[in-house]
Amino acid sequence: MLALAKPQSAPEISIAQLLETLDVQRGKKLIFQYNGRNVRPSYHVTEVKCGAFKAIDCGANPESWHETFIQLWDIVEQNRQHIPVG
Repeated sequence: MLALAKPQSAPEISIAQLLETLDVQRGKKLIFQYNGRNVRPSYHVTEVKCGAFKAIDCGANPESWHETFIQLWDIVEQNRQHIPVG
């Protein structure tokens, strides 16, 4: 089982680092966690988005960052298991 959960104190990783991590775990099941619980095994990955953001905060300080969003549909379907990492 490969559980991907990013604790608040964990460093950010790039999409390349994520793909490298997944590549060496190909034989395991991909299990996501949300609000302290595992997402159901019948989930669907509906979108993966990578974005670059530039912003100005309320103190007029410029900020920029990259984020990767993995959107899941956490549904109940019978006879489904977590998808393999590969």
